[in-house]
Amino acid sequence: EFVNIVRGEVNGDGKIGYADYVTLNESFLTTTSSVTDVSVMGRDNVGGLVGYFENSNTAGFCYADTSGIVSGSTYVGGIIGFLSNSSVSSEDGCIGCIDVEGSLAVGGVIGYASGGTIEYCYNERDVDASSGYAGGIVGEGSSTIIKNCKNYSGAEISGAYQLGGIIGRSINSHLYNCTNYAGVHGSLSDSGSSTYTSVGGVAGYVSGKLSAATYAVQKCYVTDIVKVSGTNDVGGIVGYYYSSSISTGGIADCQNQGATVGAFYQNAGGIVGKATNANLVACSI
Repeated sequence: EFVNIVRGEVNGDGKIGYADYVTLNESFLTTTSSVTDVSVMGRDNVGGLVGYFENSNTAGFCYADTSGIVSGSTYVGGIIGFLSNSSVSSEDGCIGCIDVEGSLAVGGVIGYASGGTIEYCYNERDVDASSGYAGGIVGEGSSTIIKNCKNYSGAEISGAYQLGGIIGRSINSHLYNCTNYAGVHGSLSDSGSSTYTSVGGVAGYVSGKLSAATYAVQKCYVTDIVKVSGTNDVGGIVGYYYSSSISTGGIADCQNQGATVGAFYQNAGGIVGKATNANLVACSI
């Protein structure tokens, strides 16, 4: 379902429920002097500008800036709900400045990304997933390049599991030169339930890398104002890193510049909370 239900008034190019072979240029969701609460609500594939973005690209500055909210269930993003084989990489930037909430795969800019490139994207508002896969830029990504992106101070990320300052869940993807300046907070469980796991300053859960990339996560950073917390597997850069072989992928040239990291039950690390077949290269705290 491609849902875009809007409360309030829309300026600019408006929003698209489903976009196929579309160029998004100078598009925005904002308020007017008479309407200050603009919200976008639906169930699945809900975005501030586009619900489902396929075989498309951005070619200019795009942003959502309102005191309202983007709200849905699955694949919910401040700019795009579901991105498929598309590019969001204009140097003019793409900024999410609207609160985003949903159940699964919730991102400050993009809820779910499959393929394509995400670059020069920034988030400035809170992201909350009642279940998991929440990130400041992308909730969940598969076979995707994410680079030169930032989650700014005050843009807190929260949910139950697989949460990250940049991406919540990364599968066969490549993160490069991204920085998180805000807190990431997973649900806490007195029993140490395995449900509540994988919270990272940059990425919550990372498995595999893009075939063309040397590393899964490279040159990514968290600053000293960041607090990362959860029940299990909490890391300054990555919560839980998994690879089928230590000879492929890994984390390289990343820095925890003083972020506070804490696991309520087990497995906390300045760089990685838990790792299986991990290759760490030149990472520092």
